[in-house]
Amino acid sequence: IQPDLTLLFDLPGEIAQERRSKARTPDKFECLDLNFFENVRNEYLRRAKADPDRFMVIDARQSPELIWKQLSEIQLNYWCKLLIYIDYFMIGFF
Repeated sequence: IQPDLTLLFDLPGEIAQERRSKARTPDKFECLDLNFFENVRNEYLRRAKADPDRFMVIDARQSPELIWKQLSEIQLNYWCKLLIYIDYFMIGFF
């Protein structure tokens, strides 16, 4: 089972590390080498590129307001597509 939509909040490791250090003390996982996090990020970006219909990549370097606007647009587009699909299914079914 896979989700229909995956939101990927993309943030370079250095910026994530800087933001996290301002918020709290890193836990055991967060103390791993920056290279580890960049490898994980690159793998997720590879997956997003391979399956663009499922992944929506959000540039998490943006302000919270811009991210929220983008999320609202994604949500609206997703629901519109879903309603079109349901409408098509119902017309074909009856």
